[in-house]
Amino acid sequence: MFPKNAGGYYDAVLMDIMMPVMDGYQAARAIRGSGKKDAEMIPIIAITANAFAEDKRKTMEAGWMHTCQNL
Repeated sequence: MFPKNAGGYYDAVLMDIMMPVMDGYQAARAIRGSGKKDAEMIPIIAITANAFAEDKRKTMEAGWMHTCQNL
């Protein structure tokens, strides 16, 4: 939905890593690469049970700006 709307339409994006059509990594890359004026800075908030170092690396490579917390 992010690429289909005008820049500034959304304040943040909430998603899960495991989604049926496009996983969270692909979705974050699509948002960051959409060319929208706010694409680089919009907060992407994702939830996952994956807590390994490899998972954290993947999120950073996909363009998430985040703090990882293990609860």
